[in-house]
Amino acid sequence: MDADDISKLIDFADRIVYEKTGQHLEAVDKDILQQTLKGKKLNAIQCPSYENSYVQRFRAPKLWERLSVVTGETVRKKTVLEVLQRLEIERSQHKYMTARSPSIASVKAKFNDRATLNGSLPYPELPSDRQYEPSPAEHSENQKVSDRSFDTTTQDDRSSSQNSEPKNSQNTNSSNNGLPRFMNFLKPGVTLLLSASILSCLFALSWLANWYGVTNHLSGQLPQAQFGYSLALKLNPFSPAAHYNQAATYEDQHNYPLAQSEYQLAIEGGLIAAYNNMARLYILQGNYDAAISLLRVGLPLAKDDIKADMYKNRGWARLEQGRYDEAKLDLTEAIKLQSDRASAYCLLTQVLERQTDKKGALSEWENCLGFAYQPQTPEEDKWIQIARQRLEVK
Repeated sequence: MDADDISKLIDFADRIVYEKTGQHLEAVDKDILQQTLKGKKLNAIQCPSYENSYVQRFRAPKLWERLSVVTGETVRKKTVLEVLQRLEIERSQHKYMTARSPSIASVKAKFNDRATLNGSLPYPELPSDRQYEPSPAEHSENQKVSDRSFDTTTQDDRSSSQNSEPKNSQNTNSSNNGLPRFMNFLKPGVTLLLSASILSCLFALSWLANWYGVTNHLSGQLPQAQFGYSLALKLNPFSPAAHYNQAATYEDQHNYPLAQSEYQLAIEGGLIAAYNNMARLYILQGNYDAAISLLRVGLPLAKDDIKADMYKNRGWARLEQGRYDEAKLDLTEAIKLQSDRASAYCLLTQVLERQTDKKGALSEWENCLGFAYQPQTPEEDKWIQIARQRLEVK
């Protein structure tokens, strides 16, 4: 990419962040994004007044998290270019459609934002407001038909005048009977339209409540987040995204039974990421067989970013079971899919230590620490601390 293309993508990212949050990207975030789009590795990114370790472990992960929220997609260093380019194309297509059909675009603008953490709303399609206008050729043809009709009528005026009264009375009766029939025909449609409108309003309000919960959750306001998720579920009890997010708040409070109950409802609603989170809770409780069984179902359904976490968790479960060769295969696959995640390296090095491969383990401890931007879970924080201890005494 040339400098102009990179500058346009950074401006686009800043614009969508401002539209969602009311705040622009800071200069350090734009520096990180610019150097990432140029293809620099994370450990080579340099920002004025900031240590590289701070950029790697805190600032960059926060930037990816923020972009994930505003785009509704999983944004990482490896995917940020593809996500921004695609969304910019979609935005330009949306503007073109807005110019051609403002009435449709105004409705889409209300509903086309993606919900973070796996939620989205459809938008209704409206009929065209334009009236049918016949072409000049059709005008000419209509005139010809009228002329012929006039000639026929003048030739047969005697016979038509004799039959005019019965036809007029039939037309009058037909028009009198047609209106009640038409009204009866409309009754089911009106009821259906009212029901659809009410459901659309409920889904829209549920989406907004879920978004309110997400924004508070990301800022650490758990009570407000739980209120938003609970309201979303009252408006739409079948929202898998709201169940998933509510489970995450329970997990943050270490209330694992309620978290598992909400994750189960999210799984039943078709949210694939819930398989992975539920399996992790099983591992934390020592139920390794249940975790592996659940991941066996979820893996064929998952996309690469979620699949990487699933392989990591299955490798973790097999490590705890002492099935080291299988654990090594799963963790290696997780690293192939997502090579910038610390947790898979941290687990792989533990497998290698138990297989007495000290040289290989030391190399993986370095990767574990090198990709440790900011620990996302308590266990990851523990593994990173072990990595520091191992590397200090090497």
